[in-house]
Amino acid sequence: MTRHLHVSWGACAAAVLSAACITTPLPGVPVQEVDPAAVRGCTWTTDLEVTAMRDSGSPAADLQRVKELLLSQARERGATHLVVTERDLRFALALARGSAYRCG
Repeated sequence: MTRHLHVSWGACAAAVLSAACITTPLPGVPVQEVDPAAVRGCTWTTDLEVTAMRDSGSPAADLQRVKELLLSQARERGATHLVVTERDLRFALALARGSAYRCG
């Protein structure tokens, strides 16, 4: 019985590892920014928020930077797609919020 239990645990571990490989984005594949309709049927991963000091002198550049940070966080959490729900400038801060999804 001990031998069968050992084999079962090994099979279970292999199944978990293969599932993790399928859901982890491939290296070098960027997270896609999409609209909400594009993530129907996908698995929600997490909601994200990024704030950063405004330091570029350009509002557009500051908003782009926080969006890139948001995309990076989504990738770190295993997402393949991101719906950006807000980008805003507030005093000395740039803010971005979004929801990360795993599709495919």
